[in-house]
Amino acid sequence: ASLNTGWTSHTASVAQMTIGNGTISTVYKRIGSTVLYRGTITFGSTTAMHASNAPTISLPVDALTTGPSSLGMAGVTHFFDTSAGKRYPGVMLLGLNYGLLYLNVRQAADDTITVYSLNTAVPPAVGAGDVFHFSIVYEGA
Repeated sequence: ASLNTGWTSHTASVAQMTIGNGTISTVYKRIGSTVLYRGTITFGSTTAMHASNAPTISLPVDALTTGPSSLGMAGVTHFFDTSAGKRYPGVMLLGLNYGLLYLNVRQAADDTITVYSLNTAVPPAVGAGDVFHFSIVYEGA
């Protein structure tokens, strides 16, 4: 089967952030027990992050509860801060029925890279027009 066709739209729900007038677009494809899931969150002027927790996004198919998939399977994220023109790579960690969205942020003092949840206390400051992309492959239940 071609990966370019047969994607299904998914109406995702989020927690630990308020979408407001922003948008979420997600699609997935299931091939056997493998689920490919990708999406984009575009921030609006009323999109808001919560104070300290990583945002979560619902999965289109619950993850397998046992085996390698339940041991922290990770996908990738990419956040584009339009006002600063900066890009931040990150990881998406898998829960049983949600994905946790994180950013990798370089610490200026020692040049290390640390994984942070995207929230109001972590750079970058989010604003209208910012875009958060994610993609993950996991084993569905």
